[in-house]
Formats: sequence, C-alpha cells, structure tokens
Amino acid sequence: MKIAIISNTRPHAGGMTTYINAVAYGFRKLGHDVDIISLLGKSRERKNKPEFTRKIDNILKNRGGLTVFLFVLSKLMVFFQFIGAYLKTKYDFIYVLDVSAANGIRPLEKLLKLKVVFNPIVSLYQELLSQGKIKQKGWPIRYLIKQEKRAYRGARAIIAIAKYTVRYFNEIARKKLPVTIVRAPFNEKNFYFDPSTKNEFRKKYSCQNEFLILFIARLVEREGPFVIFEAFKKIMETEKDIFLIYAGEGEAEETLRNLVKKHGLENKIKILGFIPDEELNKAYNSADVLAMPVFTHKGVKKGQGIVPLEAMACHLPVIASACGGLKDIIQNEKNGLLIPEKDPAALTKAILRIKHDTALRKRLIDQGIKDSNKYKSEVIAQQILEVYRNFFESKNTNR
Repeated sequence: MKIAIISNTRPHAGGMTTYINAVAYGFRKLGHDVDIISLLGKSRERKNKPEFTRKIDNILKNRGGLTVFLFVLSKLMVFFQFIGAYLKTKYDFIYVLDVSAANGIRPLEKLLKLKVVFNPIVSLYQELLSQGKIKQKGWPIRYLIKQEKRAYRGARAIIAIAKYTVRYFNEIARKKLPVTIVRAPFNEKNFYFDPSTKNEFRKKYSCQNEFLILFIARLVEREGPFVIFEAFKKIMETEKDIFLIYAGEGEAEETLRNLVKKHGLENKIKILGFIPDEELNKAYNSADVLAMPVFTHKGVKKGQGIVPLEAMACHLPVIASACGGLKDIIQNEKNGLLIPEKDPAALTKAILRIKHDTALRKRLIDQGIKDSNKYKSEVIAQQILEVYRNFFESKNTNR
C-alpha cells in the first residue's frame, strides 16, 4: 500500500518529528511504501533542525496576527506540496497529523476520493497559547479554535493518542466524533538496551560513580526543568553521589545555566542541549532514573509522551507527573512512579526510593520492558491501519 503522512509542522526537534519517523518506520516494516509530506516537500524521514525552530519561535512570540498569517500560508503550502506528490503517486491511505494540514487538503478529499485518517497530535490553539504566540483573548484565538472545530467535524476517522484528548475533540467539535485511541509509538530501531555504551558516556561527562538522573524534554517551563532542579538541590543535602543531565534546549536554557552557576553545581549538573538519537540512546542506557516533572500550563496538558517508552525499552525506570496522557502510559508502582504536578518534594522522595530500593527498581524495570513492547512502531502502525480498514474497507460500514 502507498501511504502519505502529512504534517505542516516545522522540522523541529521534538515529539512530532519523533512520532512521524516512528510511524513511518512501522509502516515500512509492515511492507508499505511511505512518503512524508510537509511544508518543505516530500521526504523519507523528518529531520531535526533545532536552530530553525528557535528562529521561528522568536519571530512569532506575542505576534498573534503573524501566527495566523503563517497558519493560512502553511495550509496553502501543504495543499500544493500534496498535489505535486499525489500526481506522481496515487496514495491509497492519507495519514494527517495536524489541523492545518487537515483543512489544507480537505477540498481534495471528495474530489480525489482520498481515504484520510486524522490524528491531531496536539491542540492547535492551546499549543500556540502555551508557547506565547497568541493571547487568551482576541481574534487570532477565535479564528484558530474555529479552524480546529472545522477540522474535527469534517474528519471521517480520527485517532487520539490519549483519553483526555478524546474529550477535548468532542468539546471543541460540540458533537461525538468517530475517535479511536491509538497510542504513540517509539522507534525501536533507534532506542534499545545497550549497556556497552554506559562507561563511555559516563566518562565523557565525569559521572562514572554517580547516581545519574536524566531529564529529556524541551527546556521550557511546563516540562518541569526547574522542578527537577529544586528536587536535585534538596537531594544534595543528604546524598552527594548524584548527578543530573538535561538533554534538550529551549527558552529556559539560559536561566537554567545561570541557576547552575549561581549554586555552584557545574560539576554536578550538565546541560547538553539538543543531542541526536544515537547519543540519546547512550544517555538512556547510562542513567539510573528518568524524571519527567511536566505540568499543565495555560490549559495545555502533556500528551502521551514518547520519551518514557524509549526509557522503558532501555531498561530505565521512569518517574512522571500524573499529567495528561502520561497517566495512560505510566501505571503507578507497576511500570513507573507517578507524582503530583509541580511538587519537588514528591519528586525528591520518588528519586530517593528508586536510588535505595533495589526491589522497587527491578520491578519497575521488568514491567517497563514488557509494556514497552506494546508501543513498538510496527505494533502501533498495525493499529493505525486497522482504523483505516474499519472506516474505509469494511463491507459493513455506512460511513
């Protein structure tokens, strides 16, 4: 089968790029031909371009009108990129991942009899609001909400990656939608257990004999980089053999670096910025615990999250906030530990439990390994194809 994955999102380092490449890999493992179509044309893989992301974020900050203009422009660009690709390849299945792309190709659905499954990974207006690109009041937010409503109501088949997003879609659309939950996958080709890299990675960052805590996310407030910093300081009062690595970049990076310097923790905390998947896999395999103290920010909850799945596959225990889709993945005391949002004390306690309770650590790792197998790219790709077949190939369907 010939499949097109369409997204207007810029090729930034983050969850969307990771998701797209993982799903594409899964489809290909099942024997399908896959093209990824975006603003920049057709490709086999999405590339991470963090510098490009920073420039766009800075330009759009507090510029709602410009944000809307670029949203409209992106719809037109996706429309023409898809037309160009479709003329060369008549796709059997179209997998659309955001509101802009969904509305961009909507005029073509009936004309070309396209079979489209829509998976809006994030809320359009909530995400832009959280990033400070639009404000809570004004015509830009009203316009974007209207675009979301149009995209959801017009979709023949919708996928959600978390339970809370199903409720959100229905609320925006003001009707019950044809939604199926299919979780986000991780890419098992890039993330796997490999303890042979541990010594090399730890030596590189001078933490050979330390209890290594790992934070992997964009360095923005809602991901909790300052929450884990406060927890780390508290742990340092009694535990000296600990080390913290931040992998990621974002607007909070400079503030975080200044805090590390202010408290004299340069030899205990390293901020690596963006690192490629190969180095990231080494980090997972070298750490003792992954901490994800994300919290709800301006109404935006954390999606399912791919990072905890990658960690589980690398035999790394996970501590996460009970926020958004993370609650669907992490089962407290079984495959990880859940803590309240914005609670450095709870995070401190959870880290110390994993550090000192060998039986707990083993139990979390063992269950995490089993659970991660449910989210391999091929498994999730098969579930997406089942949604497609249920809506477009079932002989009993009246849709």
